[in-house]
Amino acid sequence: APPDSVVSAANGNRVPEARGPQFTKFFNRVGVEEFIHPLHIGGVMKARFVDWEVREVGMDGRVARMPEDEAPEWWGGSEPAEKESVGTESREAHAYRCGSDGVDQTELYRRAYEDGYLLGDNAAEFVQGKCGTGALENIAGKKPDNADHRRRLFEWKFDGGVEGMAVAYKIRGAIAGLLRESLAVVPFKLLSDKVIYYAAVNAERNQFLLSCMDQWEAARVLYFFGAGYSSETLLVHLGGSKAPSEGRQLISKLRREFPSYFPDVRVDLHERETESSGAVVELSWSRKYSPVGLYKGSRWKFVLMKAGWDTTSIQRAVERRLDLPKDTMHFAGVKDKFGVTYQFATLPVTHSEQQIREAVDSVNARMRSRDMFVKVSGFERDDAEGSTMELRHGMLSGNFFRLRIRDIDEGAAEKLRSSKLAEAGFINYYGLQRFGINPHHDESRHSNVDIGAALVSGDYERAARFILTPAVSDGRDVAEVLREWQVTGDSSVAVGELQRIRSRDRDVEMWSRMISAIVTQPSADGYRRSLRTGVPRSILQIHFLAYQSCLWNRMASRRIRECGLEVVPGDVVWCKEKGDITVVDSSRERYSIDDVLVPTWGSQLEGKDKLLKLGINTRHVYAELLKDSVSRGEASDSILREDLDLDFSRSLG
Repeated sequence: APPDSVVSAANGNRVPEARGPQFTKFFNRVGVEEFIHPLHIGGVMKARFVDWEVREVGMDGRVARMPEDEAPEWWGGSEPAEKESVGTESREAHAYRCGSDGVDQTELYRRAYEDGYLLGDNAAEFVQGKCGTGALENIAGKKPDNADHRRRLFEWKFDGGVEGMAVAYKIRGAIAGLLRESLAVVPFKLLSDKVIYYAAVNAERNQFLLSCMDQWEAARVLYFFGAGYSSETLLVHLGGSKAPSEGRQLISKLRREFPSYFPDVRVDLHERETESSGAVVELSWSRKYSPVGLYKGSRWKFVLMKAGWDTTSIQRAVERRLDLPKDTMHFAGVKDKFGVTYQFATLPVTHSEQQIREAVDSVNARMRSRDMFVKVSGFERDDAEGSTMELRHGMLSGNFFRLRIRDIDEGAAEKLRSSKLAEAGFINYYGLQRFGINPHHDESRHSNVDIGAALVSGDYERAARFILTPAVSDGRDVAEVLREWQVTGDSSVAVGELQRIRSRDRDVEMWSRMISAIVTQPSADGYRRSLRTGVPRSILQIHFLAYQSCLWNRMASRRIRECGLEVVPGDVVWCKEKGDITVVDSSRERYSIDDVLVPTWGSQLEGKDKLLKLGINTRHVYAELLKDSVSRGEASDSILREDLDLDFSRSLG
């Protein structure tokens, strides 16, 4: 069991949401429509955090626990059986080889980029030698101009590995050096067997830089940004001004607008302006490791126990304290905020177990309530035999729940014992929390379903405006700023107001980044950029998955409503003999309703997707429900397109 102090905190004050009105009125909205054996027992769920306990079961069958936890009968007895059902192939299926030292290559790749950039007159010869004459001609063909453009240059075949990746970065740096006069940057796309290089000019960003400094300094800023995360700094001389007040305004402008163009780069005053020269500012990275540098490196696997926090908030807080890039802490799923939850997580071994514990302790030190806490334990270095395990969304066998319902009706316990609930089971719907709905949810307010539908439809302005709409009950200053912005549409005023609100709150930081992106580019593309640069990728995934889950709920309800608890031809079922899914034909008596699986709408890869191999195209299966979603006002007509990209793992272009 958790320490007494933890239990007393979780068992202390009532959770605020438990005092709110009942929210069964929202069930219909998210597809929770059918109940096999409805029982009315009254009571309050989640009155205290300790009333809702969730323990994740890993792919290897282990249940997440603290070292001091005993194995109670309600889940401990199932653990060995779970291991048998998972089998021994799960590790091999999700393992990949570590890098040469198994840790981090960020600095190696940064140096490679710098080496390429500093080749000077030898850069063209280097690119031609590595990538061919055609590649060099494509680079030379991109004439400097002041217009926005992003153009594909060429692709370079490589076999991966640390050395190959370093060469890829050196080529990228050499291209950036060749294009420095046009103030272009060189994005690249890393695939398993090749790298695709692009040349991109952001005219608005370049105009902003040139309004603060000369061309040479602007090129140095883009060089620093292109080289990527590190502990290095860069001193930049700003343009001189005629009056001290103008110099102060220039520095203020740089601090205000720079983050929207260069995420994760800090601006600090290094040297004040004098009569003979302009001010000097220092640029530094807020993160010191890159996602590519950490890729395939060794990782710590540990158990994360928490109460009063959602998983992504803890993820952000820990990453910030360890100077790690966003989405570096991996987990299989987001666990409930209002409960005591246990789950597995991983972090790179760039930091010791002690450093990770200290980061968590600093998070706890900032808690304003005893009811909120975080604990980590059970550290294991997960790089056995030179390989390490991925931990991605959905990589879990399931969850064990222990629920306590308080203030139930008289006789409810006997009613439960005599019911057929244990025999018949229940529909395993996605709950309201997945959709961002809590008991205080205003009926007129959007949910995660609406945001996800807008994202999938490509309606980025609508999605951004939903995210930037605070709850009616939100009384914070930042909420008032956003409400005013929704009415006036004046993003520049909103940016100024948000910058005066000092807060490390995740929502405040996210909203500030989004508004800053919109004010610099008040167009459809600006709203897309506000989502890309402002909203953590894991949060975007929550919105995507909320819409997908809502459609699944509606499909599950339709299946029970139309066919009941009988297995019917055409059902997708789990075949124990095959150890795989199959479609029911005339021999339906072999299966029960427990074997039936409701297909999920989403991306299907030809030749790999098991449902496609069985002749089931989820686009067609969900066609009617998608039309219904459009009629509800959740999604636009574009969601009905046959060529719509349903790969939710990607970012927004």
